[in-house]
Amino acid sequence: MNVTGIIAEYNPFHNGHLYHLKRAKRDTGADYIVVAMSGDFVQRGAPAILDKYARTRMALAAGADLVLELPVYYATSSADYFAKGATALLDKLGVVDCLSFGSEHGRIEDLIGIAALSAHESPAYSIALNRYLVEGRSFAYANTHALMDACDDEQLKEMIEIILRQPNNSLGIAYIRSLMHRGSRITPHTIFRTGSDYNDTAAGAFSASGVRSELIRTGNILSISAQVPDFALKELDGNYRKTFPLIRNDFSELLLYKLRTLFFEQEMKKIDAPQLQHSVGYLDVNEALWRRIMACINQYETYKQFTELMKTRNLTYTSVSRSLLHILLDIRKDLMDDFIENDYVGYARMLGFRKEATPLLNEIKKKSRIPLLSKIKDAPPLLDDASRKMLLSDVYAADLYEQVAAQKFSHPFRSEFTQEIVCLE
Repeated sequence: MNVTGIIAEYNPFHNGHLYHLKRAKRDTGADYIVVAMSGDFVQRGAPAILDKYARTRMALAAGADLVLELPVYYATSSADYFAKGATALLDKLGVVDCLSFGSEHGRIEDLIGIAALSAHESPAYSIALNRYLVEGRSFAYANTHALMDACDDEQLKEMIEIILRQPNNSLGIAYIRSLMHRGSRITPHTIFRTGSDYNDTAAGAFSASGVRSELIRTGNILSISAQVPDFALKELDGNYRKTFPLIRNDFSELLLYKLRTLFFEQEMKKIDAPQLQHSVGYLDVNEALWRRIMACINQYETYKQFTELMKTRNLTYTSVSRSLLHILLDIRKDLMDDFIENDYVGYARMLGFRKEATPLLNEIKKKSRIPLLSKIKDAPPLLDDASRKMLLSDVYAADLYEQVAAQKFSHPFRSEFTQEIVCLE
């Protein structure tokens, strides 16, 4: 049995994703495709435009055989955590032979070479990285120039800065580095990414960002018909303004309530123990950003407006949005440390599968180092304490997303405990 893994958001599914799925299956000779997919919130610090079950149906219709949920702690994190969580999930299944991802560069040998420079934490890389960070450089700048300083291959050194400018290249390198750290048997494979840039939001852009932007701008499903497969268009059309779209600002009141509550708690602590420096505790929220948030809370209007207000020269819009989402979803540093100590993931939660993929499920049940979950209510006896906390975090995020969708589109709330996995006959 030959199994290829894909890490994705499918937010929403478009023709580029379909191309990747077909090429990945063909190029790797895969009998089955397993997708590790973000749930209802995604890496850019925003809600997915439509829920994870709708996106699962699209992935299965496109040819994926099994869709697993990437836990929210990793799905909403920076590239390093995102990659480590996703690769750990696929690796622990015990059946995945290859990881396929798109990249702007398209040459796996070069991406492996760059990943190796930091994967083994050579003294040259570590010293250079620390020096640039002490100088006050951003991590992206420090990482790129530390890699160049550590590289002995002059030809590769010349390409590093160019390669790392592209987001899919950088994410692919993070995947490879994570596989190297794990000593995984999974082989990395890349497909040259054509069309628009990952973040391109121009009309007609061949990207998820472009599809979302066009759909929200026009309010017309037909405006994206050339960019998405027919089965995806049908799914979108059938649910438009019934269950989606959700955007950042739909969570504005919830975020403000959370920030106001935290501001109140902070002021109360100052009264009780004015001499103490209280820890922030949220992942990716440093003291400087926290002070800025608390100082500007009275200028809050919407999620999007406040994100713009908080960004700085060294802190991008996406980084701020991700930090605010971590506050909203109560994603904490100490729990992330516990999860890492527990080797990142302790379960594989099924969102959907193809009926004909039953042999794959049977093989996973035999070889997986973590339980394969189909029903949340049956999960607790199978999990350790850290994994139960991670699963509860997933449920909390999903229920919050569903509550906002239910209120916005006036449909009954559906608890995550009652949701059934998607089965494509």
